[in-house]
Amino acid sequence: MESTVTNPPGATAEPSVWARLRQTVCGLQMRFTAMVVGLALLVGATVGMVTFDLTARLIRRVHAEQCREAAEMLARRAATLYEHDQAALRELASDLVASEPLVFVAFMSPNGSNMAAARNAHYADVRLTVGLTPQTALGQPMFVEPGHGVSGFLDVTYPVQGRVDPANPGSTPALLGYVRIGHSLQRTLSEVQATVEFLSGIAVLITALTVPLGFLVVRRMVRPLHDLAATMSRFATGDLGARSRLVRHDELGDLARAYNHMADRLSQKHVEISQLNAELEERVQQRTRQLRELAMRDALTGLYNRRHFAEALRRSFAEARRYGKDLACMMIDLDNFKGINDRCGHHAGDEVLMFVASRIREELRVSDLAARYGGDEFVALLPHTDTAQAQMLATRIKQALSGASIDRVRGEHLGLSIGVASIADVPGDDPDALVRAADRALYDAKAHGKNTVVVHRVSA
Repeated sequence: MESTVTNPPGATAEPSVWARLRQTVCGLQMRFTAMVVGLALLVGATVGMVTFDLTARLIRRVHAEQCREAAEMLARRAATLYEHDQAALRELASDLVASEPLVFVAFMSPNGSNMAAARNAHYADVRLTVGLTPQTALGQPMFVEPGHGVSGFLDVTYPVQGRVDPANPGSTPALLGYVRIGHSLQRTLSEVQATVEFLSGIAVLITALTVPLGFLVVRRMVRPLHDLAATMSRFATGDLGARSRLVRHDELGDLARAYNHMADRLSQKHVEISQLNAELEERVQQRTRQLRELAMRDALTGLYNRRHFAEALRRSFAEARRYGKDLACMMIDLDNFKGINDRCGHHAGDEVLMFVASRIREELRVSDLAARYGGDEFVALLPHTDTAQAQMLATRIKQALSGASIDRVRGEHLGLSIGVASIADVPGDDPDALVRAADRALYDAKAHGKNTVVVHRVSA
């Protein structure tokens, strides 16, 4: 069952009928078919022409040899008649012309005059006398093409010689004359023409069979390429499991195996890259959280900074107002911090700030939020905490610092002034009003002798 591949966004649409027809006509299948058929026709025509030419030459050579042998035999036969019976020469010529393939026979004297001759009616215009010269090729047939609808023939002239004198064996035979014959090629040419027509019919039939056979052969070669291209297209559109099922032991099989190997490697790399991307994404998110956390923290104390505290205050204040929940705020200030800086140095002051921040962090709950508000001031936001609970927590923080000792500021008095305010004592929807109320309570704590906890009270 073939799976349907959905084109992704931006992919080309399904080609139209005309486009597919044009692709088919101009495709490899039609090109290879035309090439195969054209090559077959070219080879067939070339072989046919060469064969015909060689056959024609062979036929002429064989006929020329037969014609020469016939002239030689006739010259021997006519040698006895030359001296005694010229009438027998004329009768012999007529008998020979009456049967094919001779079209004319002429017996001539040594000077070339006609002694006896006979010819076929179709060759009445052929001149039978011959002017002999030293360059005359006796015994060599020549092809003559009379024209005017008369087929060609082989013309050969052969000398007629008398017997050798028995008393003088070394003597030269006397020249009695010449015999000239015309050997017709009509029958042979007709047979050749019939053979050519037969072979031409076979060639036409072979051509007619070559076209569909060539198409099928080329289709058998091109079809695997189409299947492989479709598989590659599926892989390119996101189907990473697309593999070629082509099993062959030729170049196409090598191509299919190379593609499958490439697809396996790419799929493996895709999985590895996906895993790596997931790990990198997790690292980026983790690093982003770390950077966000660092951006929200105070570099010295590790507590949240004032900006993050303001954002948390707005959220917690709005939630407490909407659902009627308790919310408290503490403003914490380190007593006599300026004197510690002046007497012990800023490094000692930094250690004091870090120590106070750690004590505040240890006493707060997980849901509470502590921040460095500025300088030696700290602030704590206490969700779900009323005024009494906040006061108890502030007292515990103050006591935790009162009994502490820091080596670099040994002998210095460490105290905390803490102001506490609750949302119940703050009218309106301004979250900063809660901080201001805690700050006023802190101011009161400073005014009442420091190192104490003061709760903001609403004036009657």
